[in-house]
Amino acid sequence: MKIDRMKKAILYLVLISFIGPILYATFYVVPFADDFSKVVTYKTYDCGLLEYLFLNVIDFYKTWQGTYFSAFVGGILTYYWGGLSALRFVMFFTSALFFVSFYGCIQGVLEFYKVSKEKRRFMEVLYVLVALFFLLNQTKTEEIFYWHTGMSGYTLPLSCALISITCYFKYEIKQKKVWVILGSIMAIFAAGGALDISAFTCSVLLFAIVYNFVVRKSIERNIWIGICAFIGSFINAIAPGNFVRHELVDSEIRLVGALFATAVRVSDTIADSLRNGLLLLLIVVVFLVAYHNLKTSEFEFKYPGVVFIYCLFGIYITDFPVLLGYSFRLLPDRCVFVEQLAVVLWFVIAFIYLAGWSAKKKMFEFRKEWYIIIVLICMIHLSNYLSITNLMEFTPYKITTNIMNGNFARVSNRQMDVISQIENSSEKDVVVYEYLSDETEWTTISRVGITEDAEHWINLAVADYYDKNSVVVQYITD
Repeated sequence: MKIDRMKKAILYLVLISFIGPILYATFYVVPFADDFSKVVTYKTYDCGLLEYLFLNVIDFYKTWQGTYFSAFVGGILTYYWGGLSALRFVMFFTSALFFVSFYGCIQGVLEFYKVSKEKRRFMEVLYVLVALFFLLNQTKTEEIFYWHTGMSGYTLPLSCALISITCYFKYEIKQKKVWVILGSIMAIFAAGGALDISAFTCSVLLFAIVYNFVVRKSIERNIWIGICAFIGSFINAIAPGNFVRHELVDSEIRLVGALFATAVRVSDTIADSLRNGLLLLLIVVVFLVAYHNLKTSEFEFKYPGVVFIYCLFGIYITDFPVLLGYSFRLLPDRCVFVEQLAVVLWFVIAFIYLAGWSAKKKMFEFRKEWYIIIVLICMIHLSNYLSITNLMEFTPYKITTNIMNGNFARVSNRQMDVISQIENSSEKDVVVYEYLSDETEWTTISRVGITEDAEHWINLAVADYYDKNSVVVQYITD
């Protein structure tokens, strides 16, 4: 028992080392781009606050995209109304909520597979740890944890998606209505985020609903969570604004091309993830631990091939709306984050299932020699991370290093000085003086975003925000 507690303690400490730096860095966030332009939009509404929030959603739905929940949350002008402290608190809270909901979702998956409570505690923290090692190595976090618009469009809806999935699984165990009610609300919110999040949410809930219907011959109240997700996603998808925005990218909707581009994208993503060893590590850990703990599970493992194919299809479904909307262009970093999260969750679901099916069939008998060989194979593929120098490039550790050497503080203070110059200037045409960033000044926080071009949209938004005619930046090299 003492050894088990020690193992868990070590895993939790490592988990804190992953999450802690990301959360701490939110206290250096500064307003960026849309934080100014949304205020300019707000000033065009001659009405009360609540009426503005709903009218903004309607206008957004008609002219830009169908993300009704994101439009509502994004319409809450955190920096304008609450200042820098409010902005940083919101980003900290939203980032923390994502990690909590992700942990809860992994726990829910294990409960769905009927892993006993005693065995589950160790499994869930280990799975979360390995999953985050994959996710945070494969993605950039700037648009997810350090950008208010990214928070409203992606981070918060993603958290709602994970909570809705967790609630679906929780109801299966607890059979309490509260899980259905909370899950349905969260599903509606998730479906009102970016379309790839809507697709991701629906694909996971559909998997659980269909599996229960086909294998267990049952449909329970938690189907309402899935129904709410599908209705919300439909409302999101048919928005006139989606087609208006697509016109800015391409005059045609290229369905066949998007289907092919998605297949290429998913296959390349999985191949690259296997090649760098990160996905292999996830697969090995998930499979071995699940195989060891699912031999006595009451869950019915019947269709491993079909389940595995559907899990791959779940990643495909997640990417498709983005590639269709952008006409096969490269995915923005925020969309890559959603894609990689889908890879993580679907591979966890798939390989727990394959492990459970194999355990029931007693296909393997893992001896110590096997574990040694498997560890050596993983070490070869992950040899890049055996170097301390390379390991320190892992995003949370890189954040830690650059907080400690003062880069985050310097960049944040410099951006606040930019804002201060504009606020305190008596001129209507403002020239902001800013030191040119050193290439070694690495951070994950966004800059204010103004450029040397007075007609750039961010310059225009900042100028309107502070009631100036124009704002430009002039860089100082000394």
